[in-house]
Amino acid sequence: MHENRTTYPKRKAQMFQQLQELPKKYKVMAVIKMTKVRSTQILPLRKTLKGQVEFVCVKDDEEDD
Repeated sequence: MHENRTTYPKRKAQMFQQLQELPKKYKVMAVIKMTKVRSTQILPLRKTLKGQVEFVCVKDDEEDD
């Protein structure tokens, strides 16, 4: 089992900070689980909703940087 950490990789700390700012910037947010969703399924949505929606994807990887 993983031990509790006191420091995190810079990249993960920046992503966490960005995620904390999103509710302040937008009135509506949606959080979805994207398991088994291919980029070919997401790309048309991104193109169609460009300028209206911001897609922020966070990968839950187990490796430590």
